[in-house]
Amino acid sequence: MRRYFAGLVVVGLVGLALATIASGATPPASSRFSGTGGNYRNQSSSWVRHGTASFSFRISSRNYSPGRRYVDDFRGTYSTACSSHTLRLSATGIPVHKNGTFVLRFHDSGAWVKIWGAFRGQGGRRANVNYLANFSRSQSDNQRSPGSLGCAAWVRGTAHAR
Repeated sequence: MRRYFAGLVVVGLVGLALATIASGATPPASSRFSGTGGNYRNQSSSWVRHGTASFSFRISSRNYSPGRRYVDDFRGTYSTACSSHTLRLSATGIPVHKNGTFVLRFHDSGAWVKIWGAFRGQGGRRANVNYLANFSRSQSDNQRSPGSLGCAAWVRGTAHAR
């Protein structure tokens, strides 16, 4: 009987720990995040770092649907080998899933764009952020095969709640 009870206690504690971790991945409403990351360009079928890019966003205070958060006012910078200027992208209404992940694909100013990431840390106050802009005719956003992309940039970094 003691072994059975001890097993139940362990299972209960593990479940509580997992629930705490999962709930920690949800960012607080109306919080603002900013960060920087490496700006990578595809060169000779591999990603090569070319400087740093910055990004910022906020978490929605409105509930588009009950219990769900959204990344709003996402703004990011990046550079590619195709342009001598710093390029900018923006997006809004990116759904944050219960596990803290988010992803959005869209077409903007000639680029196929993918924004994705995951909230981490206590209370979801840190986020791993990625965005890829591909200026080829293909809708591909496969960061694992840069040779299959056209003129492309991939930014990856970390954002922190302010």
